[in-house]
Amino acid sequence: MGAMKLSDIPARLRLMGKKQADLARALDNLDTSTLSKLIAGKGRKVQLHEIPKIEAFFGEKLELDELATAAPFTPRRQVQRRIPVYGYAAAGGQDRIAYADDRVLEWREPPPLWNGSGFLAYVRLGGTSMEPRYFAGELAPVMLGVEPARGQDCLIEFTNSTAAIKTYLGKRPHTLLAHQYNPDQDLDFPLSDVHAVHAIWRPGLI
Repeated sequence: MGAMKLSDIPARLRLMGKKQADLARALDNLDTSTLSKLIAGKGRKVQLHEIPKIEAFFGEKLELDELATAAPFTPRRQVQRRIPVYGYAAAGGQDRIAYADDRVLEWREPPPLWNGSGFLAYVRLGGTSMEPRYFAGELAPVMLGVEPARGQDCLIEFTNSTAAIKTYLGKRPHTLLAHQYNPDQDLDFPLSDVHAVHAIWRPGLI
């Protein structure tokens, strides 16, 4: 099965035994009529933050040339002028933050040396689980939609609209493996609870 197009979504849902309502819930409870029009190409465009959620739901990539015309955001090389900051405390552990479009703390300027490629978000850490690598209150820039390499720090986005920063260790068939430093221990999360994994940005990362 090759890369998926928006028009392939109904067939993919049938193969999975799922309904459009299931996908709508995965897209932050998107209205089903809006989703139907989006799939048919008759409504609004796919938004950039929805792309990794659609790909995580189906476990495959969307057709890249279709994404280039579907996303309503500015061209890839144009600098994102203001970056959303997330950091409201959420249930599920002292290091979990609320991660949803309506939970933005503030907007900030992009980090120095960023060339404008991709799409960024900031996360303000609230817990101490990543000390001394990151400290409570510190801002970490996240490259949305870019998967981390093994050993790279990442933002794990969960299906319950929370997120946490950890060090990525890889995946097993049904588990995402990660590490934290305080206390120093390896962690595992069911992949069914994970929406997406985004790399922490560093200069040179596209």
